[in-house]
Amino acid sequence: MHQNFKTLELAILLHKKVAPLEIPFYQKEQLQRASQSIALNLSEGAGRFTSSEKKRFYRIAFGSLRETQTILKMLELKDKRYLHSLTKPLLRCVNYLRRYDAQFFSVNRTVNCYR
Repeated sequence: MHQNFKTLELAILLHKKVAPLEIPFYQKEQLQRASQSIALNLSEGAGRFTSSEKKRFYRIAFGSLRETQTILKMLELKDKRYLHSLTKPLLRCVNYLRRYDAQFFSVNRTVNCYR
């Protein structure tokens, strides 16, 4: 189903990269929930049939991505640039999906949002 859904792949990669961070528990827990929410909402949105349903889940994923970015900004991390480099292409992809006319969106269609 998600064979060519690159945005979902980026979201999963981001979630995997934030998991091993050594930060205070309360921040780590929130960061993991927010980053996981991105992937879960993208997946659920892709499984919906109407454009309004798709857009709703893509908007939620966008909000979770912004939350993830804010948490990363608040942390004092040595590898902050590396993590932000993961969120930048994902932000472009999620924002594209959020605004895209979901009526014409197909999960099997590759979205070129890496430019």
